[in-house]
Amino acid sequence: MLDGMFSFVLLDTRDNSFLVARDAIGITSLYIGWGLDGSIWISSEMKGLNDDCEHFEFFPPGHLYSSKQGGFR
Repeated sequence: MLDGMFSFVLLDTRDNSFLVARDAIGITSLYIGWGLDGSIWISSEMKGLNDDCEHFEFFPPGHLYSSKQGGFR
């Protein structure tokens, strides 16, 4: 169980899967974007996604994203 201010990405190099998480209050900024080629981009600033993503949005506080499950939890 995590407590505090955080946002992070964990990469499993065995199968190239990843997990993205953000604290419940959402103190740190985090954005997720989807590229035209189906890629998923994560950034702490929206300008990091502007040029390469067709769609991006605010990563919701208190959520995690799993590449294996393909969605938020």
